[in-house]
Amino acid sequence: MRLIEQKRKDSIYLYFLAKGERKYLGKPDKINHEKAKEALYLLDTQITEYKSCRNKIEKLLHGKHEIEFKDSKYKMVFFDMDGVLFEKPWHESISRKVAISTWDLLFKRLGQYDIHEALKRNFENGLYGDDVDNYVKWKEATCNTLKIIPLDEKTFQEVTDSRILSRGAKEVFQILKKSNIKTAIITGSFYRLAQKAKKELDEVNHIRAHCQLFFDDDGLLKSWELSKTDYKDKIKIMEELALKEGIVDKNGYPDLNQCVYIGDDVNDLEAFGAVGLAIAFNAHKNIVKKAADIIIIGGDLTEILPPLFDFKKDKEKISFYVSKDVKDSWLNFAKTKDYSTLPDFIIKSIEFYIEEESSSLKT
Repeated sequence: MRLIEQKRKDSIYLYFLAKGERKYLGKPDKINHEKAKEALYLLDTQITEYKSCRNKIEKLLHGKHEIEFKDSKYKMVFFDMDGVLFEKPWHESISRKVAISTWDLLFKRLGQYDIHEALKRNFENGLYGDDVDNYVKWKEATCNTLKIIPLDEKTFQEVTDSRILSRGAKEVFQILKKSNIKTAIITGSFYRLAQKAKKELDEVNHIRAHCQLFFDDDGLLKSWELSKTDYKDKIKIMEELALKEGIVDKNGYPDLNQCVYIGDDVNDLEAFGAVGLAIAFNAHKNIVKKAADIIIIGGDLTEILPPLFDFKKDKEKISFYVSKDVKDSWLNFAKTKDYSTLPDFIIKSIEFYIEEESSSLKT
């Protein structure tokens, strides 16, 4: 795919080459908006496909050592979905607004991302009230906006289909099932995407999703159902599912100390505080990282496994976890001080310490 500029006389004409076809975008000062949106969507799709292919080849190249896990003291693992089980739609950048959730990606696909940002600011500024249902009111307003735009089912399905699982997700669920550890997805995203995760992972015991959309005979958004699955309501769902799976204390109450929660954003903070082990996976906000027991940097979900199966929580808060399989790399670096000997994710962990946690390190 590439953008071509053709100059004829005193004018410049823009063309976008994709899948053997040339699409006319217009002139630099007079762009065809629909064609430009289509070109952007094709680019986003290619980025997603590229990342998926790269991850597969990288895994074939480097491989993974088979790890024998001991019995875990944890009986159930709860997963957030967007950014945890599914990769973020595109890389985050300080210089521009970026999508994190499928809600963001959907509005971007519709060319209405600014509207979504405005709705999000309304929520953050308390426009929908300060009660426990304010996020439901926010998403009610969001769904009404999608109906007005309008959202069609084909577009919704294309966005859902474009999401790819995080690297190592399938292996994680296979190992958890083999270890008799129950799993659940609790998400503030779409029910259809949660169904996709359950189908592709094939080992998920429970799914709870916030929004289910319904379309009319013409394929346009008609109605929706919103469930309380986000923020504080995640705790209620975890207790419900733990009780259902027999994960209880001596008095028969749900025991979340035997459970793990994995999330990446502020809507996971309450859940972090309720479980025995809280893992921040690829989180970018300091408040989220500081609330977690373990911080995983990098896009490989299998990095959650070592702390899950062999982790003793010290009295002092643990701010970062390095798995056993990279200790040799650390030791080699300690001898040589040569950064080129370090894997990328270790370099990121060093940068993480230097940039964000240096003040909390003890001498």
